[in-house]
Amino acid sequence: GPRIPGVFPFSETIELDRPVAEVEAAVLRAIAPRLAKAGFNLVATDRGNLLFVRSSLLRTHRVQLTLHDLGEGRTHLMAHGTAPLGIRRAFAQLRT
Repeated sequence: GPRIPGVFPFSETIELDRPVAEVEAAVLRAIAPRLAKAGFNLVATDRGNLLFVRSSLLRTHRVQLTLHDLGEGRTHLMAHGTAPLGIRRAFAQLRT
C-alpha cells in the first residue's frame, strides 16, 4: 500500500464482490470519518458518485469516488484525488 507521508495524488480502482449499496455504506463508514478529520467535506452525492473537497487559502484538494454496478452483486469502485497518507491507505485497504 501507499507509504509516502504527505498529501499526494492517488488513484485506486477496485472490484469488489459486494453490491453497490453495501460498498457505498462501507466507504462512508470507513473512509468518510477520516476524510472529515483531515478537513474534507462531502459536497456532492448522487447515484454512485461522492465528492469530498477540502479548501484552504492556497489550494483545493478533491477526492472523487465513483461506484458502478457490475451486476451479480459486484461493484467497481474508482477513487482518485489528492489526499493525506492515512486516506490513501484506507482506500488501498478496501481491496482486502
